[in-house]
Amino acid sequence: MKRVKVVFLALCAVMLFALCVPAAASADVQTSTEENVETVKNGLKKEGGKYYYYVNGKKVKRTWKKINGKRYYFTSKYFAATGCFKVSGKLFVFRSNGQLAESSKPAIINVGSSSYYVNKNGVAATGWLKIGKKLYYAGTAGKLMKNRTYQGITFTKTGAAKNDTAAQLKLKTMSIASSITKSSMSKSEKLRACWNYVVGGKIRYSSYYPNLNKTGWQKETALRTLTTGRGNCYGFACAFAALASEVGYNPYVICGRVAGNRDGASDGLTRHCWVKIDNRYYDPEAQYAGWYPGVYGYGSYNIYHTIQKTVKFI
Repeated sequence: MKRVKVVFLALCAVMLFALCVPAAASADVQTSTEENVETVKNGLKKEGGKYYYYVNGKKVKRTWKKINGKRYYFTSKYFAATGCFKVSGKLFVFRSNGQLAESSKPAIINVGSSSYYVNKNGVAATGWLKIGKKLYYAGTAGKLMKNRTYQGITFTKTGAAKNDTAAQLKLKTMSIASSITKSSMSKSEKLRACWNYVVGGKIRYSSYYPNLNKTGWQKETALRTLTTGRGNCYGFACAFAALASEVGYNPYVICGRVAGNRDGASDGLTRHCWVKIDNRYYDPEAQYAGWYPGVYGYGSYNIYHTIQKTVKFI
């Protein structure tokens, strides 16, 4: 009887072991499976210093995304654009974290060592710019020029031009040209508008003779004339040359002598100044004073004259 009891207990132990082993094995398999399941990526992720956007584990590209109220553009290489990036023909500026540089009003935005002037929608401006009372220049890629001289104008480390005669004259001609021309005008129509401004009464005669041996005298004379509305032949010529330059021409100022007794010279000649553009001649002071009208785009300067010097305006 005792032996039967022992056998019975042994059988119970075997059956209990058989029931427990599969359950444990099953638990191990389930745990292992749960550990091997990877989390599917979604949303904005920073990887290798760049930002990406995932949808169900896949990166998006060539698309805009608005995330927490901020706009991003994800390029053809999947990462978010930074700096200046062209989208649909417009130059947008993005901060270092990929966010579009939108603001309540136009502003200068710094991204790394580069600076941009953007409107409230984050679009970069290009070309010559007046920001506040200062002059700036942004290249075709939208970057503000810094620490260099361009077209005779020196730009500082902030991007603002040095406040000298060249910069002041540029601001002046930009202002005048924008008031007398339209974007729909041809280049030649804009030149005629500049001529009409100079000879049409905006400038009155005043005897002022610049020092022709001083570097930059032509710009100083143009600025003086356009600011005060006063000048003689040098002032008229330099003012017209400055405005012609503003609308896209490359004028030369010619200093010489023509028939006249104003200087009291024994040879019957007197000092005079006129302009040459694309090998054609313009004499705004002669037009204004009436002693030789109509010299606008002449192929030759058809009065007796001598030439002392010819100076490229810019």
